[in-house]
Amino acid sequence: MIYTFSQLSRLYNENKFFELTSSPEGLYFLKLRSLARKDYYLRLFKKAQISSDNLGVKQYLQTLFKSNISLENIHDSINQIYK
Repeated sequence: MIYTFSQLSRLYNENKFFELTSSPEGLYFLKLRSLARKDYYLRLFKKAQISSDNLGVKQYLQTLFKSNISLENIHDSINQIYK
């Protein structure tokens, strides 16, 4: 089953992490979710050359998820932040 952003958000909010980790979309969502600070998301927007203008903070995760940023960019951002 391929999950949508809304479904993944619901699973996250319901603490259904087994379901999240059981799909590629869920793992992608969790990796993006691990950057859950405005400045981290803005760093990823910049790295992926995606405009965050006209977005509210609550839209950052969904926009990044739907942008299909490469896992390499996500991993690089995570590694830089958490060094």
